[in-house]
Amino acid sequence: MADMLKGVKDAETGLSWSRAHASTRRGASPVMVAIGLAGSYFLLSVLWILLSDRAVDLINDPALRSTVQTIKGLIFVLLSSALIFLLAWVIFARMAVTRQNELAAARRLSSLLESVNDGVWEYDTGTGDILFSGRWQDLTGYPVLVPLPHAQWKRLIHSHDVPRYEVAVLETVAGRQSHFELEMRFSHKDGRWLWLHVTGGVMFSSSPQGGVVLAGAVTDLSLIKDNEEHLKRMVSELTRSEMEIQRFAFAAAHDLRQPVRQMGSYAQLLERSVQSLLGGGLGGGNGPGSAPETVVRDVQEYAGFIRDGAATLNGHLDSVLQAFEVRSQTLTLTSVDLLMVVDGVLAKLKPMIDKSGAEILCEPLPMVQADGDQIALLFEHLLKNALSYRSPGRPLRIQIRAHRRLGTWEISVQDNGEGFPADKDEAIFQAFYRLHTASEVSGSGMGLTIARAIAEQHDGSLTATGKPGEGATFYLTLRDPT
Repeated sequence: MADMLKGVKDAETGLSWSRAHASTRRGASPVMVAIGLAGSYFLLSVLWILLSDRAVDLINDPALRSTVQTIKGLIFVLLSSALIFLLAWVIFARMAVTRQNELAAARRLSSLLESVNDGVWEYDTGTGDILFSGRWQDLTGYPVLVPLPHAQWKRLIHSHDVPRYEVAVLETVAGRQSHFELEMRFSHKDGRWLWLHVTGGVMFSSSPQGGVVLAGAVTDLSLIKDNEEHLKRMVSELTRSEMEIQRFAFAAAHDLRQPVRQMGSYAQLLERSVQSLLGGGLGGGNGPGSAPETVVRDVQEYAGFIRDGAATLNGHLDSVLQAFEVRSQTLTLTSVDLLMVVDGVLAKLKPMIDKSGAEILCEPLPMVQADGDQIALLFEHLLKNALSYRSPGRPLRIQIRAHRRLGTWEISVQDNGEGFPADKDEAIFQAFYRLHTASEVSGSGMGLTIARAIAEQHDGSLTATGKPGEGATFYLTLRDPT
């Protein structure tokens, strides 16, 4: 790093020197100027000595001659000292200007590095050390201008990105490419992962330690990567929602068609029965004012079928509306005691629980940040599902537990009911999906769909595992507010 900065500083200094001494550059080289000055000083000194000695020889008085000789020497020394002082002053003045130019260049370089990149690095393959400058410490937490062994540097790179980095460096050092550019993950000092854009190339083909010196820049891509990941999640969510809408539309059309068709068919039969009744007259068969008993029974049966079909259709529509309300509703998050929520749901489902003879065990449950009404609806659908799909060969047993896992709470609802095949663990959450026909198990087929939608509204998840004949377990994951 110091060598790289020195190279830039030297370039700046050379430019300043060239501007300050343009006349010297246009005339002769500094060596020739020095030779000229030395030659001029030599000639002047020789002339001074010869002429002054000739003048001294003209003096006949020995005492006066000695005095003049001394004065002549003093004058020569004084002039030489003045010339040396002038030369020294010029040299030190130029050194001061050079130093000021170096400092100014360093300040400009530092400002440029901080405004353009997050850090600059230099790697000497001879020493095996990497140096960093710029905003490297602000970015990663590691100090600047402190040698970092290359082996340690690679340990801080994500294991999946190390091979690409090694290939890029080797290809650049070997001269098969002029520079490299890659994106990689790097471990911050506090343990989190950063996305970095790293560029580099060979700065010096040889170093005092016999290696190659590479240098480059590091830019933080973490925010960009976070936005990309967020965009991917949004696209995935939109794609999933579109698929759900398609499945929902197909299932709704299929499931709603049956009760409507049933209602239409029995309405036609009812109409025919009434026409037959009216056409046969009110007095036929059993005396005046009485209708045939078979026709009356048929009318009652057909009316019952129509009533049942209307109830089924109404239940489906209620479930559809409830599903849309869950997805569009704004949550009111408060501190919710899940144990109290489950107690309330159990009280609401008491008639159904008593009828099934189920034993429900609920262990201590945590406090969470949630919409109390929505979470209650979620547990209601989970418990209704367990009560509906009980095994006829044994008493139903339902257990509710909670476990803390990596900043979340996992609440499990386990039953020993009929269970379901392992390959249906996602299908059971689809709209109107049924493991049994409506005549075997009542319900709209929307309960688990609504329950998962509520979990996702809370930034959580709802999954399930099951085994035919042994039971099923549903796992609700919610964020831990603590």
